[in-house]
Amino acid sequence: TLGGSVLAYVVWRMLTRTATDDTDPPGRRAYAALAATAAFIAAIWPGAAWTGVVWSRERVDGQALCALAAAEVRGGRPLATLGVSPTLYVYATNTRVPELATGAEVAALVATHGAMALVVHSDRLGELGQEVVVSEIVRVKRGSRDDVLVRVTRGSPAAPDQ
Repeated sequence: TLGGSVLAYVVWRMLTRTATDDTDPPGRRAYAALAATAAFIAAIWPGAAWTGVVWSRERVDGQALCALAAAEVRGGRPLATLGVSPTLYVYATNTRVPELATGAEVAALVATHGAMALVVHSDRLGELGQEVVVSEIVRVKRGSRDDVLVRVTRGSPAAPDQ
């Protein structure tokens, strides 16, 4: 992409130089520079979008996580977050999404509702004690830790057969 950007810049400089003449009035030179800039942006935009410079993979994956969280809400499960800002999820679900501080608050909500969806940082999954069952729905990379959408239900996980 660096090579493409350099090439696009060289083409832009050539367009602005050939489109202007020292004898042209200043208005025409400005119009030519504007047209060259528009051509430059039109040339590099598809490449930037294709390579993820403009839209990172994390952003696309985050939107997919929001869509799955909204599907959980449509399925009748309340949604909350633990260690994750609820802003995107409020927008995606068009409902109030509480931001919980501890695993105990999660257990209290599960005791009330029976089941819920939770978006949690991967490093905080251990806070969800033994009194709840956690089923991972999707995991999205967010820097050094992941955002995880889980379904949390009452009860203890079934003990393996002895």
